[in-house]
Amino acid sequence: GVLLQHIKEHQLHCDIKENDNVFYFTTCGWMMWNWLVGALSAGATILLFDGFPMYKKDDLLFEFASQEKVTLFGISAKYIDALNNKKVIPKNNYNFPKLRTICSTGSPLSKDGFKYIYKNIDKLEIK
Repeated sequence: GVLLQHIKEHQLHCDIKENDNVFYFTTCGWMMWNWLVGALSAGATILLFDGFPMYKKDDLLFEFASQEKVTLFGISAKYIDALNNKKVIPKNNYNFPKLRTICSTGSPLSKDGFKYIYKNIDKLEIK
């Protein structure tokens, strides 16, 4: 049941496809690790960052996401709030040519968090 739920979420809800690069900021002890591993069933490559997301630079995760050409970028609402408070603008320093989906977990994303993502991360269209 759980694997089928993951496949549904990955392929229908998140549009994860073969050869995608799925990146999640999580730990191996949190349930999002299991969700991330499930993306392998779609033929995607998975990328994990387990550590302090602002180690030596506030936009470290975005540097990694840009270098690895991620298609799905999973982060926490708290991280988005921290970036917003520090006025970090990732799109000024990095390109995300294949990014299609940003997932936010851990807590509900605030209205300001949504605005921050659309304004500062990439030239995404609100659908």
